[in-house]
Amino acid sequence: MENLGGSFIYLEQLNCVICDSDNFEVISENKIFEDLDLVSLKKEYSSSSESKLTNQLVRCLNCGLQYLNPRVSVEITSTGYAEAVDQRHHEQDEYRIKTFKRALKKVEKLVKDVNFYQKNMRILDVGCAGGAFLESARQLRMDAVGLEPSRYLAEYGREKYKLTIHATTLEGFTAEKEIFSMISFWDVLEHLPNPKETLKIAHNFLEEGGLLILNLPMIDTWPARLLGSNWPFYLNVHLYYFDKKSISVLLEQTGFELVGMRAFTQSLSLGYVLKRAGVRLNPRLSNALSLSTRYYMGQRTIIARRRDCD
Repeated sequence: MENLGGSFIYLEQLNCVICDSDNFEVISENKIFEDLDLVSLKKEYSSSSESKLTNQLVRCLNCGLQYLNPRVSVEITSTGYAEAVDQRHHEQDEYRIKTFKRALKKVEKLVKDVNFYQKNMRILDVGCAGGAFLESARQLRMDAVGLEPSRYLAEYGREKYKLTIHATTLEGFTAEKEIFSMISFWDVLEHLPNPKETLKIAHNFLEEGGLLILNLPMIDTWPARLLGSNWPFYLNVHLYYFDKKSISVLLEQTGFELVGMRAFTQSLSLGYVLKRAGVRLNPRLSNALSLSTRYYMGQRTIIARRRDCD
């Protein structure tokens, strides 16, 4: 616990998750902690948090990974996610399901030797929120299971779609002898306190040759470079900022072989996109604001295959 600006805030210092170096340079300084209490901090952590990046962002001088350091402690962030009641996230499920089905079909085209329609194709979605991806996978006839730390969102997905969703993290998933054909992390890896350890656990839950699907915002995309500090994915809930080099190294370290990367285009309602961008909306335009909008803002889908560790 540190005293910053007269307030006690729970922070933790950390080394680079990829190379364990403690040598870094500051990209943007800390601007947040003076007036926040514990309750306010917990509210920062939800599936659709809009809190712009005000934590300190650093770059590892050894391998180049960008990450928050110091950052709010794991105890606070994990409690925040578990207690989050995030109604706005699942309001966009209609659009998310279409997006995920489109993304899965693109993955299938890239991975030639995998038939998504085969029997016993089991998929585990980590951080599944209200279950939109699980529902899209089920519509493609996969056996889909989800993990979601938010008790509210997990219960919503179980009731709305009759899905199997466990209100936990991958680290807390205790099912024995559960083996999956595919494990996915859609907009999750950048939120995790230790993505290296989580990917090692994912490796153990995959069958031989099983697929790992990651989707995340990446700082070496043209939207991130063009928008700079105004890039909408610079958020306090995003603890890591990967590029092609750093994510490739992380996959190699955790027992995965990179298969390919693709740009990820998202479909959401026009009103939701504009609101997230900070635009004030006129309620009289409700019909236009409900239109599906497809856009690209610097996310990539990464496909990797489990390999045996040495």
